[in-house]
Amino acid sequence: MKKALEAADVVINFFTWKPTVKSNEFFDRLIPVDDDVYAAYLAADKYHQQGIYHHYPKISPCGGFGLMSTRINPRLKNSKQRVSEAFMHAYILERLGVSEEDIDRLFDRGTNTGANVDEVAQGTKPGEKLLFCLTQRLSGRFYLTQKKQHPELNASYLVKFQSLKEVIRWYNGKRLGSALPYLAEAASIYDRYLRYTKPDKNGKVFMDEWAQPIPEDVHEAGRYLNGLTALKTPGFHWSKFVQYVKVYVDMLRHRKKIAEDLEITIQNWQERLINRYMLDKVEKEDPLFGGKRVYLQRKW
Repeated sequence: MKKALEAADVVINFFTWKPTVKSNEFFDRLIPVDDDVYAAYLAADKYHQQGIYHHYPKISPCGGFGLMSTRINPRLKNSKQRVSEAFMHAYILERLGVSEEDIDRLFDRGTNTGANVDEVAQGTKPGEKLLFCLTQRLSGRFYLTQKKQHPELNASYLVKFQSLKEVIRWYNGKRLGSALPYLAEAASIYDRYLRYTKPDKNGKVFMDEWAQPIPEDVHEAGRYLNGLTALKTPGFHWSKFVQYVKVYVDMLRHRKKIAEDLEITIQNWQERLINRYMLDKVEKEDPLFGGKRVYLQRKW
């Protein structure tokens, strides 16, 4: 396990887009993207930061119905309907004190990174100043896809480094099956880069190339991970089926832990924001998933 985690760290750190966003830089629209709602926390933090200067941006969460995320996320009360990644971001944003009126649309029809970028390009105004809020794991892939397919977007990126302890959690599913989803994601970052920076059978290239050549240690780590996990590799393999079953069974066994970890994580994020901004706690009925929950709201 240690070798696998070290290999994942090598791949993810190399393919992390490392932009710099100034604290006093304002944006028209924030777009949290990912199956991990940590991206929503990043957007909420930037939202309240701009709010100090009475310049609250609009927020448009992005993400469709992922195979794992739709099963990890809670279902709506009464209907038991599964929700999209964008919907969960919107829910987290409201729990973190973002005004409902500032969450003005969801980009939730995409089934892959390219489709997500397309939907954002079609749903935003030309020249609108955008800030994509992303985890490390998605940052490089999303940036290279956007740069290749929609370079006209006036886009910046907010990416925060996280420790392994912060990343491999129950609430985001990365801890399931002895961290198989996390290792598979790292493997797919490497695999997709190799495949999507070259023309497909129709001659289309989906991703731009990284600025610097891939070092040999990244190649070695990527090949090792792709030999270890087949969860996100193309096609059907028996090992892929076995790993899916392992993760799915683990998810069923730990549903309570997943829900508890999500609530603890939201509360931790709330405390961070309260310590930074003028926010109050209010307990009210959760209209989406049921039960009494703590929400943040502005003091004025």
